[in-house]
Amino acid sequence: MTIAALMISACAYGPVVVDDYADASNYRELIAQAESDQKLQNAIDKNVLRVARSDGPVQNWSSGGDDIDSLIAASPGGKQNTVLVALRGNELWVSSYRGFGDEFGSDFTEYPVFGPSAGFDQPQNNRLFNLSQVGEGVWLETIRIERKIGHAKCSNSGSEAARLFSNRPFESLSRLEKSTLVAYVAGAKRKDIEVCAIYTARDGNLLDGRFFLPNGQSLPVFNREVPQYKLRPRSEIVAKLR
Repeated sequence: MTIAALMISACAYGPVVVDDYADASNYRELIAQAESDQKLQNAIDKNVLRVARSDGPVQNWSSGGDDIDSLIAASPGGKQNTVLVALRGNELWVSSYRGFGDEFGSDFTEYPVFGPSAGFDQPQNNRLFNLSQVGEGVWLETIRIERKIGHAKCSNSGSEAARLFSNRPFESLSRLEKSTLVAYVAGAKRKDIEVCAIYTARDGNLLDGRFFLPNGQSLPVFNREVPQYKLRPRSEIVAKLR
């Protein structure tokens, strides 16, 4: 399990514009702007170049750290009921081998964003479900495909599909929340680079993360800006969605 691709959205893509989307009147209009706003795309392009800059190859990079699959399998909840959580300040991202659509309370509304919605109901061994908290009661879920190189889990920066869940009226979103959402959606639509993550277990279900390109080139910006990782019971996240 990896949130390397989600980290691209978090570190590189958003939020990069704060005020540009304050006048959007609904979710559809807001999301549509992510496809056409050149200023946003230019900012994302600049940040992709920044985070993808390597400081050189690392020998035997993919054999370092711990096998994350083994760590998850050994957790009390196993693969189906354990999630990887990333925290940085007030930002929260979650990765799971199961989708979250059935976990949201009845007061949440689902908004299709892009890609086939049926994909969220078809888990596969190489399919990863990522959940980003855009704001209080506002979540973006995406699907990415991953592959394994040694101990490393690798995934593309783009997503196969995305959908939004919200228990708040659109009008209540702040300018920052709107901008964050648009930046995340714009990032999820791109497939610029593939990033590989190596995790090393510490005490208390904590994990350190190191990031590379698939050829073993180290990514210093990723490695400097990574959040704190934890393996947590899925039930802890579900409780936040109800």
